[in-house]
Amino acid sequence: MHSHTTELVAATTNLISKGTDTGVKIRMDAPWMGFMRTITGQIIGTGAILTVAFIVIAAIVWGASKAFGAGRGQSLGVMGVLVGIGVCVLLGSAASMVMYFTGFNLFA
Repeated sequence: MHSHTTELVAATTNLISKGTDTGVKIRMDAPWMGFMRTITGQIIGTGAILTVAFIVIAAIVWGASKAFGAGRGQSLGVMGVLVGIGVCVLLGSAASMVMYFTGFNLFA
């Protein structure tokens, strides 16, 4: 049983080290690509604005809870601010993540 596992790992490592070319090339000349880029940009922009509004509301909840001594509200406010910042980072780096994971430049 152990020898089969070793052979499988060796074969997988060999395939990975050689690399494979599937022959699939990304083409961006479809007629709807301009529309898709525009709508995607609008969705990301709207998401960023809504996330900033969420952060402002969470900060107000945090500050009001701090002023009135509501411990649960403080926790929710801090969590809301941190989650909002994380979402903004992900939205802001969406194009970079696509380029990193696929190797395709969206801005070309």
